[in-house]
Amino acid sequence: MVTVEQASTDATSNAPFRVGFPASAAAAADDADLVKHLTLVVNAVYAEDERAIWEPATAFVRTNEEQVAQYLRDGELALAWRTEDGEPASASVPGASRVMGCMRLHRMDSRTYQIGMLVSDPRFRGAGVGRELMRFAEAHAKENGAEVAQVELLVPQHFVHPFKVRLEAWYTRLGYELTGTGDFAVTYPQLVSILSGPTTFKIMEKPLR
Repeated sequence: MVTVEQASTDATSNAPFRVGFPASAAAAADDADLVKHLTLVVNAVYAEDERAIWEPATAFVRTNEEQVAQYLRDGELALAWRTEDGEPASASVPGASRVMGCMRLHRMDSRTYQIGMLVSDPRFRGAGVGRELMRFAEAHAKENGAEVAQVELLVPQHFVHPFKVRLEAWYTRLGYELTGTGDFAVTYPQLVSILSGPTTFKIMEKPLR
């Protein structure tokens, strides 16, 4: 299994970064600073990127520390992090301050991996973090015998959400195609009361050849 992979470079500082799973899932899950940092970044990014979908805006919280720690412990949360000069590829857990983004990889069935909670720290946007996380996700899924990578896109029906339009276009450029839609009210009934209006989610998939 791939645990660490050399990625591209940070556009602002030319510092290299890596993408992969922490070498020690248990150590990462027990690292309170790392878990707290990831939780704060994920929630802050979702609050901004899904602005106006939730009412009030503060009503929806994407994740919590317990969930993040569990994803790390289960080996489902891949990270992108800055490397330091001389740092070995086998470094156990990256320091919280060096994490640039994250993504959950969940095996849905024998042929499909779902990619979710894809987040790039706003400080590093433009550095290719999201692209490299997706590249890693697809390679990992294919290496483990999957045939399809899947993403879900939450989309309001009562207004055009500029970020969601851009995100769908980005996934399309990466090779993902719309394969269906889901009824948000049926799948996530506990969240319907805090939606600002009718909302669905698009299911997009990419064959892994």
